[in-house]
Amino acid sequence: MATASTLTFGLNNPTRASSEAPGHSGRMANDGNAATFWQAADGGTNAWLMIDLERNATVSSVKLTFPSDGNWRYRVEISDDGNSNWKMISDQTATANTATTQTLSVATGVRGRCLRVMFAGTPDAKPAALAEIEASGNLSGQ
Repeated sequence: MATASTLTFGLNNPTRASSEAPGHSGRMANDGNAATFWQAADGGTNAWLMIDLERNATVSSVKLTFPSDGNWRYRVEISDDGNSNWKMISDQTATANTATTQTLSVATGVRGRCLRVMFAGTPDAKPAALAEIEASGNLSGQ
């Protein structure tokens, strides 16, 4: 029995965001350049960024790179359509992790088309921001 190879999803895929600060659009969170980043327009609560993988995928890990180190608190969710039935992938709302890059392992069999990072807190009350988001996994059904 052949095993599916691990693929990387997200680079230059369509994005949506709760808001965007001037010069920091959502597409900067998956442009392959960690020096550019999406930033919410203000420090309001419940800021989010969503990436459309453009196909259903079984996700095994999600790598997030923040524009600076600090205690970024968030949860990562997945949905088949980007509008409803969001399923939790990882809850980092109570994390003490301050690393700029964080790789999250995902439970076996988690699948969907759209990934969303919902912010619950940011370092020093900065606006929510994300420099890069990348998912690894396999195409669903393969």
